[in-house]
This record gives sequence, structure tokens and C-alpha cells, in this order.
Amino acid sequence: MARSWWLIPLLFVSCAAKKKVVEPEKPTVGWYKASAWKSACYFPPAFSEMGVGDRRMARDAARQAMSDQWSGSRNDGVQFDPATADAVNDVFLGSPEKVEIAAGENYEQCVKFQETGDLSAWTAWTETLAGRMLKGVCRHRLDDTMFFYLDIGGGWQFQASICEDDKVEIKATVQDEYRVDDGGPWINANGDRSKPAHGDAYPCNIEGCYVGEVILRFRGESGAVLIRPVGESLVFDPPEHGTIEVMANDTTYFNNVFKVEHNLQHRTGITYEPIE
Repeated sequence: MARSWWLIPLLFVSCAAKKKVVEPEKPTVGWYKASAWKSACYFPPAFSEMGVGDRRMARDAARQAMSDQWSGSRNDGVQFDPATADAVNDVFLGSPEKVEIAAGENYEQCVKFQETGDLSAWTAWTETLAGRMLKGVCRHRLDDTMFFYLDIGGGWQFQASICEDDKVEIKATVQDEYRVDDGGPWINANGDRSKPAHGDAYPCNIEGCYVGEVILRFRGESGAVLIRPVGESLVFDPPEHGTIEVMANDTTYFNNVFKVEHNLQHRTGITYEPIE
């Protein structure tokens, strides 16, 4: 008896269940709220990919968004000290490009707040932001000529800010005379050329410094201090951002007097003049 064989196709079915891939949420530019968050965070655009005009407007939008949130006007549980926010805004107004850095960091801080509900880290970040944004930035440029009268009875005076790429000429009038010792000679801004200033008591005691001479002190942002003789004039090229100030090179000031002629007292004028 013939036997018939039926061929039954075998279907192989994978036992492993296919897992659905969940794509992470991608923030949209501007105010964005993830599904798990209680409120929104401002997500900045890709500034570097924008044209000049669009980039400027995007900076303004990001600056305004941060200002609104920090002031508490969004009623989302976020509010910082107004003085801190004002200091940061002052930086932004002077250096708009800093908005781009701050906006990215601010978004990261906002995300952490949404995840933890703890505002302390974000608060600490805002309190140091102005200082960090100003690091390496010259806050006040010497772009106008400044004129003062030297006080020979005082120490360092006429402090002015100066930027690293500035150059300034400090000038003193030499027709005006004064003395820095009882019974000493009448001298002008060049000092007593017969008396080099020696000893640590004199602010300027390097070679070329004389008693009674007008001298300059520069204090850099790094903390570095430079003291130089000025005399009648000096062109100073600062090594970094900082401040300049002047004084008469002396150890005591109580007996310093200006010369009086024809009932008119001499007064030494000091000029800070920026050089293009």
C-alpha cells in the first residue's frame, strides 16, 4: 500500500518580542516644557548658525526670557535677587555676546531644577554669573582726556580704569612748583634731581625715581602692581586691564606745600590723555 506524505511548512517565529524604541524628547527653541516638568525652560537657538541680524534678535529674546523668569514674572517658582539679575543684565548690555553662553548654561540649570525641585544650585549659579562673564572683559575704557590738580599732601589719587589695549599719556605741568621738605628746594613734577629716591619708604625707589617726582601706580586685574616715574610726562601701555593713579614720590606729606607767588598759589595739573 502506497503511503502519502504531506509536507507541512514550518514557520519559525522569533520568541523575542520586539521592543518599541522610545525617542527622547527634543526641546523646541524658545519656551519648552517636557511632559514630566512642572514648568517650562527657555531653550536657546543655535546662535552660531544665524546671520548677524537674526543673531542680534535671538540674543535679545534670550536675554528677555531669562530676565522674565528670574524676576518671578512667570510664576513658575523661580525668582532671584533683583540686584543679582541687574548685575547680569548690565554685563549683557555691555557685552551682548555673553548672552549666548549664559542662555545655554541657564537652560541646563533650569532642567536640573525641574528634575529635583531644588532651586539652590540655580541660585548659586546666578550669583557668580556676572563675575564669570566679566572675567577678561574691560569694564571701563579710558576714552576721554581727564584733568586733575595734584594733592601733594596726600597719597595715591586720581584713580582711573584702563584697558589692556589702551595707551595713555600722563602729563604734569612743570611751571608749578612745590617743596616736600622743610627748607628744601622748590621743585616741580620732575622731582629733586639731586636726590634719587632710595629705600623702601619711597613708593617709587627704582632707578630713575626721584624725591618729590610725580609717579604712577598701575594695578592689574591679576593683582600685579607696577610703579613707574612720570615726571613731566609718561606714555603708559598697560600689560592687562586695570587702574592707574598718581602721587608725589615722598615718605611724609604733612609738610608738603605749593609755592605762592604774587598771592597766587601754584597748582600742579595732571592730565590722562588716551592715545589712539
